Amino acid sequence: MSTQTSVRPPGKRFARRVFGGALATLIAGIGAVAVPGAASAAEVDSITSVTVAQSTNEVEHGTLLSVDAEWAAGSAKPADTFTLHLPTDPKIEGVSSTFTLEDQKGANVGTCSVSSTAITCTYSDYVLTHRNVTGTLKFWAVLADGSTKTEAVFTTTGGATYQVTVPTTGTPGGLEWPEEPLKTGRVDHNKGAVAWAVLVPAKYLLDENGKAVTITDTYDPALTVDLTTVQVYKVNNAGWTGANPWGSGTWLPAGSFQVAAGQANSFTVTIAADAVEAGYLYAITYDTKVPAGTKEGTVFKNQAVIAAQKADASVQYWGAGGTARGNGMHDLAITKKVVGDNAVTSQFGMKLECVDQRGAAVAGYPKEFKIDAESTQVFEDLDEGTTCTLTETDAKGAADTSFSMPNPIVIDEDSPTQIDLTVTNIFSLTPVGSVLIGKEVVGSAAPTVSSDTEYEIAYSFKDEDGNEVSDSFKLTTNEYAELYELPVGTVITLSEKTPPTVSGVSWGTPSFVVDGKKVGKTATITVGDGTQVFVNIVNTASTPVPPGTKPTDEALAWTGAQVGGMVTATLLLLAGGSAFVLIRRRARA
Repeated sequence: MSTQTSVRPPGKRFARRVFGGALATLIAGIGAVAVPGAASAAEVDSITSVTVAQSTNEVEHGTLLSVDAEWAAGSAKPADTFTLHLPTDPKIEGVSSTFTLEDQKGANVGTCSVSSTAITCTYSDYVLTHRNVTGTLKFWAVLADGSTKTEAVFTTTGGATYQVTVPTTGTPGGLEWPEEPLKTGRVDHNKGAVAWAVLVPAKYLLDENGKAVTITDTYDPALTVDLTTVQVYKVNNAGWTGANPWGSGTWLPAGSFQVAAGQANSFTVTIAADAVEAGYLYAITYDTKVPAGTKEGTVFKNQAVIAAQKADASVQYWGAGGTARGNGMHDLAITKKVVGDNAVTSQFGMKLECVDQRGAAVAGYPKEFKIDAESTQVFEDLDEGTTCTLTETDAKGAADTSFSMPNPIVIDEDSPTQIDLTVTNIFSLTPVGSVLIGKEVVGSAAPTVSSDTEYEIAYSFKDEDGNEVSDSFKLTTNEYAELYELPVGTVITLSEKTPPTVSGVSWGTPSFVVDGKKVGKTATITVGDGTQVFVNIVNTASTPVPPGTKPTDEALAWTGAQVGGMVTATLLLLAGGSAFVLIRRRARA
């Protein structure tokens, strides 16, 4: 927030008037440049009211005024501007400042710039995402002439007028010439500083011997002085007439005065004796930085001592700025999904009802619409405070419907810019089961068979239409294979094709063990609902025996404990898959 000051040194009635437009211009710097408006902005009439307040019952030339206004963006777009022009009779001049309009969350709604003749504000992108954007303005101005008119008219660029009462006294003649040293100051919003001026008539700058007097300035310890900003301006008493007597003066060259840091929070200024002319007033100006976080209403004190004469001043830190608020707008994106067998994928009927904070229907709602699976419909520009309820009017026979978030949907300031809602229709699922298959090699020659040896396993079953389905897959002793998402009741037959030739190995007849029970050289399995059948295929690898020698069956029985261990190690394979016949393999644990 930028700030402005009220200055009135104790016991000096004219000091409040000396602070007026001319002195404010001097302290800010002769020939200040006005802040330009937005280059491509469209002008809109946003001001809705204007009031003026003053700290005294009588408004004299130089009295500080607080100007307050209310505004509403309406249909304004980003970069659009609105301007309030200050009255010309009585003449009210704005005190230069710039500030940002922010909402309650600190979002940038716009920026404002105050010049001597107007305040102009420029909207940000905030107006694209919010509705009902309104706010207030407060800035500072001074009565810059001795007009006797008590009605001041503010105007907008669009021609709207706002008339306010300003109790002027009609004091003519401009500013009074100070006959003794005077100290005053104001807050410079653009620099973040307090700008001070020590006004000294020439007779106080030389002692009785005509030698230069050193001025000691002690500033508030909360402030920090910038000695590079110290300058001296002089104006002739003969030219002290009119509303801007400072315009007839000149700045002293740097070599005609000396500046030195003093003790603690002070410094000294000495104007060379040959630069002092009788009948002139000398204004020593400088800036002191305002600390960050300074609270509104903070008073900064300052004192200058010139030849035993003391000049005291204080500046109160007042705020200039504004407020803003608006209803944020959000989009509601509704996506349709389906799961299950024989799911319908198009033309689901939906109804979206939305009400505002009062419970009244939002304009244009309720809305009925159709939506297809895997598609999204977006409903734009829903205000914060809106509550929407989505119902499905035609679920196309789905067994159930799920929503990805609570329904009704409450839209508030914490909602994302786009609210994503997924509606899933669940159709009936065909019960399924699976068959897990492992491979093991036993016998005296088993150690000579590589674990990477592949064995071809054949399977066959009838599909739902009674057609025979047959195929095969390869399996090693390092992994399992799973036939999964098989419809319940499917009868599947497993067999093993002739094992590959391995040097020094004689293969015996394969043995199929189903859920721990040996069933023979093939296995026929009926798929259960949500169950998994474990089949272990055991091959016996023997060392070839001489002719006439009776072979020994070295096949080992598959124990229930071993089966249990293998089933436990493969339960992680139960999830996934979506086709009728699916096979997946994984390494053994």
